[in-house]
Amino acid sequence: MDKKIIFGIMALVIIIAIIVILIIIPKDSNNNGNGDILLKDGMIIPPARCEKLGKVTAIHAAGCGACAIAIPRLQDLEQELSMEFDIYDLAINDDKEKILELGLIPEAIPTIIINCEVYVGVRSKEQYKEAILGE
Repeated sequence: MDKKIIFGIMALVIIIAIIVILIIIPKDSNNNGNGDILLKDGMIIPPARCEKLGKVTAIHAAGCGACAIAIPRLQDLEQELSMEFDIYDLAINDDKEKILELGLIPEAIPTIIINCEVYVGVRSKEQYKEAILGE
């Protein structure tokens, strides 16, 4: 076979492979294409989405051991700081629907969003307080 034909076929295969990769791999790995955001520890929620959230938004589920530690800490801070937090239990259909309406998909629970920053897992009460007060 002629070298030019082989080279042309190889070039065509490479171009097709690149096009397929660009189509399959999303440009934003935190976005599923529907505008939903996969919440990962340490990420910052985009301002347009964050303005729909309260200062503190917590996502948990009944029966989650880590949630059973994190949520009471946040509830203590609610009282201590005289603030109201948005706390959603994924085991409750209305709460689950609200989270889906907001386009938020927690990677794990508990997921706490404080001042647009995502915290996955349990933190100390002091760490939550510092994040809330911006210290």
